[in-house]
Amino acid sequence: MREFSLNLLSSKKPIFFQIYRYFKNEILDGQLQYDDLLPSIRSCAQSFEVSKNTVEVAYQLLVSEEYIRNIPKKGYKVVYQGETKPQHNTSTSDPSLTQTIRYDFRYGNIELNTFPFHHWNKVRNTCIAYNQSNYIVEGKAQGEYVLRKELARLLYEARGVISNPEQIIVGSTPQQLVSLLCQMLETDKHIIGVENPGYDGARNTFLNYGFQVHPIPLTEDGVSIHELKNSHANIMYVSPSQQFMNRMTLSQTTMAWQPPR
Repeated sequence: MREFSLNLLSSKKPIFFQIYRYFKNEILDGQLQYDDLLPSIRSCAQSFEVSKNTVEVAYQLLVSEEYIRNIPKKGYKVVYQGETKPQHNTSTSDPSLTQTIRYDFRYGNIELNTFPFHHWNKVRNTCIAYNQSNYIVEGKAQGEYVLRKELARLLYEARGVISNPEQIIVGSTPQQLVSLLCQMLETDKHIIGVENPGYDGARNTFLNYGFQVHPIPLTEDGVSIHELKNSHANIMYVSPSQQFMNRMTLSQTTMAWQPPR
């Protein structure tokens, strides 16, 4: 594996972000190609003279953006297969390109440098160490039953939604859960309604699985029931607590909508 070098003192940005940006550029520029292995967290931390937690945060950012993937017993492997990043002229006179951004409102970005990863990892390791004898290697496909039971209770108390643990699936991301939902539904029997504007990640997942998708405009109270009925959709994907992107909460009228039979 080739050596990597990075001058972490040349930038005022958080160290984990510099490492993340460095490997991201290496991948986009084609220096790291599909199926190449990144250095282990330990060796990368030693090379850059930083903590392993810092490298882990940088790698997790790359994993979340699907540039790399953690392969058991092998390490972090490049899975990005996009086009090579075009070269840009860095000698631009546009001051907006060199100006430091104080607040970043892009969707999906998280201020990871404010999260106490060191304390989190310490507590996590302590919990695992004390519960090793009861640790289950293979969990339930839908999520642990005790957790789903508590979620069913919370849904009823906070939302008035009647459900049971068997109707609940616990996943790591909305994309994963929508994908699981698509695998449970038949494309020729269901028409999906989605909020417009709304979360493109869910809409694109439905489309990729071959579903007919109808964008439903929003009113002040949420999804337009009139447009929803005219769309003939029998499933509606909504974000009830805080609609993306208008931040509204669904009204009781919208939540009481019944799909056509």
